[in-house]
Order: sequence, then C-alpha cells, then structure tokens
Amino acid sequence: MNLLHSFALKLVSLFTLTETNFTLATTVLVVSLLHAMFDLLALKADVDFWRGRSDLAGLSPRSLVVQLVCGSVVSLFLLDSGASALVLGGSVASVVMTVWKLRRVVVLQKGVEGGEGEAVREKTEMEKVTEQADKDAFVRRNVFL
Repeated sequence: MNLLHSFALKLVSLFTLTETNFTLATTVLVVSLLHAMFDLLALKADVDFWRGRSDLAGLSPRSLVVQLVCGSVVSLFLLDSGASALVLGGSVASVVMTVWKLRRVVVLQKGVEGGEGEAVREKTEMEKVTEQADKDAFVRRNVFL
C-alpha cells in the first residue's frame, strides 16, 4: 500500500508540473542549479583557506562556535518544516564544514599550547591582538544582550 501511495504522489506532482508555466519551471531549475554550484565553489574556497592556515591570526574561534550553534538551529528548523533536499543539504553541509573548521582550530591551538610530545610555538603578535579583540568583542556583545 505504501508503494501505491508513493506512486500516486509522484503522479500528482507530475500533473502539477505540467500545469506550471514552462518558463517559470525552467527559471527555478536554472537558479537552483546555479545556487548549488556557487555553494560548492564557496565550500571549496573555504576548505582551501582553512587548509592553508598555520596560525589563528585574524580568526575568531568563538565566532565559529556561535556559527555552529546558529547553523544547527537553522538546519533543525529546516528539517522540521520539511524543506527541500537542496536547501536542507546546503544547510547541513555548512554545519559539517563548521565542525571541520573547529577541529582545525583545535589542531592549530595545540601547536601553540603543546600537546603530548609536540613542539610548542610562540603566539605571534597578530594572534595575541586577534585573541584580545575577540575577547573584547564577545564581552561587548554579552553586555549588549
């Protein structure tokens, strides 16, 4: 019975598609494909940027945590509201990418703080300035909220 129900839904959606303006349907398809392509290009650029980092100068680990929380909430909302796979996939990919970035931050911080048997390097002046600016920004944000 479930298979019959699924077939009926596909048949109804096919009839609905034929009643839709062809130009509108084509435009939606092209825009969706372009959006997916640009999303993948942005993901590739993000990976290349983070793989090339050897320090945390100019980067905020705290903002990555906030980005992870917000992205997770948005993805759960999209999942709950029954969004299309194209939209949900992009949102979930963004969350997975943020988790990978946080792992990368931990690896970079271990180089500064030193793990077991690892060589410790000094924080650069830029990293110290970035860390202080990051702390100040979060204190101000918390006071504002």
